[in-house]
Amino acid sequence: MQYQFENNCDEDENKDTGPIDSFYEKKFLEQRKIIISSQVDSKLTERVLKALFLLDALDPVKPITVIINSPGGEVFSGFAIYDIMKAINAPIITLVTGFAASMGSIIMLGSKKGKRYATKNAKVLIHQPLISGMFQGRATEIEIQAKEIQETRDKIINLYVEETGQSREKIAKDIELDYWMTAEQALEYKLIDKIITKMDEVI
Repeated sequence: MQYQFENNCDEDENKDTGPIDSFYEKKFLEQRKIIISSQVDSKLTERVLKALFLLDALDPVKPITVIINSPGGEVFSGFAIYDIMKAINAPIITLVTGFAASMGSIIMLGSKKGKRYATKNAKVLIHQPLISGMFQGRATEIEIQAKEIQETRDKIINLYVEETGQSREKIAKDIELDYWMTAEQALEYKLIDKIITKMDEVI
């Protein structure tokens, strides 16, 4: 396909991690913490999935905390992280600080209900997929691409409905445009379960 599904609000480039970043990442993994603080793409997804599988293999009972401050990114990369968060045995805790936008908000929902936290100044953005590039190809190919876009939109709506308990009609209406929420609004929307001011509140 000539287009790429995206679900982000800002363009961002993942920089190569240097020795200092690698040192801190290792220390966070020792504490069973994974930080997502960049655009969601295949490179980030590979790093996060490796960490999830490793921590699950080391201890399938002890929780893994995923800390999110992300503008979102590629839809299928985000779904890959969400699916594996749901699939592994180790319980997942998610904590939003800064913001969880578009696919960042999908990843946020990768933990079980009751285990989704946000800091008091965090924000959440939900919206429908954005498409980068133009449709190219024969009419039949364009029709197939359009169908795939609609199916992806429906999948996102269904996921939000399942994870929040909101009606399909409400979700479909809310994601037509960028829908920003404060931590308090995200709590009311049932995207998160608790607003924290201290890390020891994350249990």
